[in-house]
Amino acid sequence: MTLMKRLRFSMNSTNSLIFPNLGLINPFKMKKLIVLLIPIFFVLSSCKKEYAVERSVIIDAPQDLVWQHVKYFKNWSAWSPWYAKDSTMAWIFSGTDGELESAYAWTSEESGSGEMTNTGLTEGEELIYHTHFLEPWESESAGYVRLRTVDGGTEVKWGFSGEVKGIASLFLNMDKMIGPDFEAGLALLKTHAEKEAKKVPKFIVETIDFAAHQYLGIRAEIAIVAIETFFGTTFDKIMKSGVKMEGGSPTGLYYTWDMENMKADMAVAIPVAKGTIAPEGTKLIELPAGKALLINYYGPYEHIGTAHDLMETYLLSNNLAFTGPAIEEYVTDPKTESDPNKWLTKVIYPIK
Repeated sequence: MTLMKRLRFSMNSTNSLIFPNLGLINPFKMKKLIVLLIPIFFVLSSCKKEYAVERSVIIDAPQDLVWQHVKYFKNWSAWSPWYAKDSTMAWIFSGTDGELESAYAWTSEESGSGEMTNTGLTEGEELIYHTHFLEPWESESAGYVRLRTVDGGTEVKWGFSGEVKGIASLFLNMDKMIGPDFEAGLALLKTHAEKEAKKVPKFIVETIDFAAHQYLGIRAEIAIVAIETFFGTTFDKIMKSGVKMEGGSPTGLYYTWDMENMKADMAVAIPVAKGTIAPEGTKLIELPAGKALLINYYGPYEHIGTAHDLMETYLLSNNLAFTGPAIEEYVTDPKTESDPNKWLTKVIYPIK
């Protein structure tokens, strides 16, 4: 016999309901109880509690290297604690990764679904993001990942904050729930970044005699996040101008690097012979002969900031005056060498 069939009731002379194992329940008392519970329910539903969770780690790796794993959402899969333990998680990316408004959405049978959006960047130092959770329950939070150079490497702080609403606010402890996941994620980031840092060669700063150079280039003030795109379109335009490159490699010239306003005054150029006439939209750029510092950097372009950091430290330590611009000569053509660790870039700082 089913539960419903076993469930019997009848009305007695006092209009009470009779349920097996429940005894007598007076319907009028039940109504009064419900009336009393309704305002309590609404009070509990309106409850809310703010939370803030933060964890940190020190990674034995250059800040620029660690930043590459933080800045790009596509790199988060290597250190996401949820992705590491959830084989059902799938990610969909939108926007230009590493730039404002880029985002990724996730779906998972175990971890629910939601979307994370890049809402702020301080290049090399901080990523701010907004998270919209859809399942298992809907909520929103503001998060950040902050980097700074300290003794022993790079300190990374990962945190987020938000508000828990309703009855859940009475018993949910977000720090205990999410804190361990942040710790696990930072541990993965540490392992991954330190392993990669060991592959980065130690740089040697040399003093050289820099010969006078003449370049054909296009100079502009560019948002730092748009430099990669600027390089691609500008090199293509210069190479299609019909002017031949002579005595060197494609080059980037950096006159200023403004982290506060996230802009760079720079030129994309090629070395050319004396007497070259600049086609429309380009200009000739002369750099005089003199002393310079040189680092032969081998590796992917996104980590070249490590060489510039070393140059600045060397200048300060040896009381040298940098005359500018900073020069990057891209010796290796990525189209002919597929291994980024073999790409040679000559980083040159003219001095006096």
